[in-house]
Amino acid sequence: MEAYTRAVSEIFYRIFAYRFDCGNSVLFSDEENSHRASFLFCVGYISRQSFCNSDNSNLDSSYGFIQKTNKNIDFNVEKITERRPEYIMSLKHSLSKILPDNLYLKYEFKKVMGRTLELKNPKYYNDKLQWLKIHDHNPAYIKLVDKYEVKKIISGMIGEEYIIPTLGVWNSYDEIDFNMLPEQFVLKCTHDSGSVIVCRDKKNFDFDKAKEKLSKHLKYNYYWEGREWPYKSIPHRIIADQYIEDAETGNLDDYKFFCFRV
Repeated sequence: MEAYTRAVSEIFYRIFAYRFDCGNSVLFSDEENSHRASFLFCVGYISRQSFCNSDNSNLDSSYGFIQKTNKNIDFNVEKITERRPEYIMSLKHSLSKILPDNLYLKYEFKKVMGRTLELKNPKYYNDKLQWLKIHDHNPAYIKLVDKYEVKKIISGMIGEEYIIPTLGVWNSYDEIDFNMLPEQFVLKCTHDSGSVIVCRDKKNFDFDKAKEKLSKHLKYNYYWEGREWPYKSIPHRIIADQYIEDAETGNLDDYKFFCFRV
C-alpha cells in the first residue's frame, strides 16, 4: 500500500508540477501522452479502491466518486483525444479534488515557489500561511471573506461612513433589476476573486458579457483554487457596489495592508 501511495503521489506531482500547453508539453513527449497519464491516474485510483476492499461494488463506487467531482469527466479515450488541452486541464482540475488539502498545497507550493513546503515546523511567511489553511478553521472567517457580510462587521466596528454603499445583492444574474441601478456601478461575486465588472456608462454596458462572466463565477467554488477553508461553504451571490473614483485622476488607488502575527 505504501508503494502504491508513493506511485500515485508521484503521478500527482508530475501532473501538478508542470503546465500542459497545446503542442508544448513539458513533461511528456507529446499531447497524447499527457492525456494518457491523466486517464491512467483515473484507472489507478479505481484499482486502488477495489484492491483495498474485497467487495466488488467498491469498483463502481470509486468510478462514481471520480465522476461526481465533475460532470464533464468521461472515461472515453476518443473524447479525451478530441478535446485535447481543454479536456486535460478540466480533468486535472477535477482530479485535484481527490487530494487532501496538505498534499494539494505541497504540490502547488512546489510548483509556484520552487521549494518544498514545510508544514511540520513552518518558519517562513508563505509556509505559515499554508499551515493556517489546514489548521485554523475558525467559523468566523466565513463571514470575513464574504464581500457582503463583512461590510456589516466593519460598519459595526468603525461606522458605515467608511463602507462603500451596497446597491443590491442577488443570488443570480437574472434577479438583478438594472433599471434600479444608477448609470455607474460595480458588480462582483461575494465569494471569490476576479469577478469584478465595472460599469461607467450603463448605455454602453455589455449585459450579455456580464451575465456570462458572473454566471460562470457563481458556479465556481473558490476554495478549490488555493484550499482556503472559509470559501468552501460561503454563499455564492452577486453584489452591486456604488461606483467610486478619484475626482482628480478618474482612477481608483487601492491600498492593501497584509497583517501577520508571529
